Amino acid sequence: MLGFFGTAVALAGLAGGAFQSIAPITPEMAVAAASKCGLGPVVIRYDAILQSDTLSLPEAVSATESQLVCVDNVTEFGILVELPGDLQPRFDSIRERRASAVMKAEARAWLSKHGLLERVPEYVSGKTDDAAFTRAVEQLCGPRATGAFQSRYGSHVLNPEWVAKLATPPDAEDMDAMACPLNVTTLVGFGVGLVGNETDPSGQ
Repeated sequence: MLGFFGTAVALAGLAGGAFQSIAPITPEMAVAAASKCGLGPVVIRYDAILQSDTLSLPEAVSATESQLVCVDNVTEFGILVELPGDLQPRFDSIRERRASAVMKAEARAWLSKHGLLERVPEYVSGKTDDAAFTRAVEQLCGPRATGAFQSRYGSHVLNPEWVAKLATPPDAEDMDAMACPLNVTTLVGFGVGLVGNETDPSGQ
C-alpha cells in the first residue's frame, strides 16, 4: 500500500509541484548514508510497479526516534523505506509530517506566485461541506478546473475523466489546471486521492 506518501508523490508528479526543489539522491548514496543510522544492514531494490527504489532495513528490531529521523533524512523523498513490524508506521508518521510541511510550503508559494493565495476558500474538516468546497476550488482555479472533483467517486477524489482530458504530455495551461486545485487542497488540508489508490484520502 502506498499510503499518504506514495499518493503525495503521484499527485505531485501530476502537478509538477511539490518535491521539485528536493535534490535527487542515488541508491548508492542512500545505502551509504542509511548504514550510518545504526539500524543494521541496508538492502535496496528497484520496484518496477512503483517505479521507485525501496530501501529496506530487514534486521532492525528496535529504533529510537532519532534513528528513524536519520533514515528519513538520508533517503529524502525519492526513495521508499521498508522497515519490519511496528517500526514502519513510526517511520511513516515521521515522513508524512515532513512531506506535509514541504507540500504546504510549496503550495503556498505557488498560489502566491499566481495571485490566488488570498482567495483560497476556507476549509474546516467536519464543518465545511466538501462538495461546496470543491466547487469553490474549481471556480477559483478557472474554466479548465471545472469538473475536477465532480464525479461518482466523491469530492475527495480527482475526477478520472477530467484528468484524462488533459494533454499528454500536458502543456503549460494543463499543468496549471492540475496544479491549482491540488495546491489549494494541500494548503488547507483537504485530502485528495486518485482512482485506484488504496488509501481513503479523506482520512476516514
